[in-house]
Amino acid sequence: MGFFSWNTSDTNRSIASSYSNRQTFGVTLKDNNGNTWYEPNYEGYGVFGGVDIFEVIAIMNGWLKDDIDKFNNTYNHPRVWKATDLRDIGICIWEDEGTALPILVEDSTTEWADYLPLDMCEYQGFFYPEDDEEHFSL
Repeated sequence: MGFFSWNTSDTNRSIASSYSNRQTFGVTLKDNNGNTWYEPNYEGYGVFGGVDIFEVIAIMNGWLKDDIDKFNNTYNHPRVWKATDLRDIGICIWEDEGTALPILVEDSTTEWADYLPLDMCEYQGFFYPEDDEEHFSL
């Protein structure tokens, strides 16, 4: 599995993984029910404050652990062959139009409704252009 990341909703900064050459910074994951999870050192795999962001997405959209079979029988999606957990469901639905999504913010006082959620980081929190060998001079 590779790295993936997003830009913060409030400052539009790329959330670097702890394995990149960039310094990490604290971010807060917030859902539409007022739940928050603080992550001081993002590792690049979608877990913020011990919670998988894709599970949060599934739950925000009404899916429960008991709904795996229902999802597999009713939701035909090319991104996942068969969902085995809430994370798989979140991965399937997160880019679909109308899906409720959390926000990732630097300012923990930011309200969920104040920002558009989840803008994917084009560098996946790791592959920044300044880290490419061709950008280094000898």
